[in-house]
Amino acid sequence: MPLVTLQLRPTGCAPLPRSLLCRGSYPAGVKWVNLASKMLPAHATFYFPWEIRTDAIKDGTSLRTFGRLASYLPEESRAVLTCVRASVQHQVSVRTTFVEPFHPVIGAQYIVLGETEKPEGGDAILHARILTCVDGVDVALLQKAVDEQRSFFKDRDGPGPE
Repeated sequence: MPLVTLQLRPTGCAPLPRSLLCRGSYPAGVKWVNLASKMLPAHATFYFPWEIRTDAIKDGTSLRTFGRLASYLPEESRAVLTCVRASVQHQVSVRTTFVEPFHPVIGAQYIVLGETEKPEGGDAILHARILTCVDGVDVALLQKAVDEQRSFFKDRDGPGPE
């Protein structure tokens, strides 16, 4: 059965009319396939900086996190984000190769989206795809929003297998 591809559109939008998608007619049995899930990187789940060091996050996991930029080493393409929770300072090492040229603002709040790399015997490194300065964001409200989102998904998806 031949495959005719591809209609990418945001969820909830009305589909385009077939007349705009293709010119000509196709035989019965043609299967329309949405290849968006195969072409795009995995969505990034939000993790708090103190959760990134746990074993729950595997190598190659796509994630989002936040922190205050503590240092930036341009010769190594490496930045360090920090976050304080319960009087403990947590650090996330970020590789900035994919987002350079990068103009850092030391002490500013950043949100980073990327994939993790966990070298043996070392801490996780986050390879940034997007690194955005969000200075002025209410971090407590951001944490509350992430907790609410997690609660919603847990309620919607139901309890896991036991």
